[in-house]
Amino acid sequence: MSHPVELEELAVALDRYGNHAFLLTTSDDLRPHISHVTLELSNGALTCAAGRTTGANATARSNVSLLWPAPTEGEFSLIVDGDATLHGETLRVAPTGAIRHRPASNPDCTVDCEPLANG
Repeated sequence: MSHPVELEELAVALDRYGNHAFLLTTSDDLRPHISHVTLELSNGALTCAAGRTTGANATARSNVSLLWPAPTEGEFSLIVDGDATLHGETLRVAPTGAIRHRPASNPDCTVDCEPLANG
């Protein structure tokens, strides 16, 4: 089950999940590249430092995802999709959607998610 979260609620969600997340980009050979990043929320966008590979990937393919693992077992993870732009060594991610997700809570349920609705 998915639970949407309004993008306007992202600041509140980040208070719960913190400013450390995993950034997922796609390499030239279409393999995922995962970086552990420290984020700041400013003017509706998330920013973080970008290494060489992350910056190159985001420049070539701007669709990225951010993942905050569940704070404790049984809780929801937070996933934010966005459009990335590189400014020097800083990556700016403009969120396009967000969802809270966790494994199914019972045998009759295949997923358990809460979408963060697109603004």
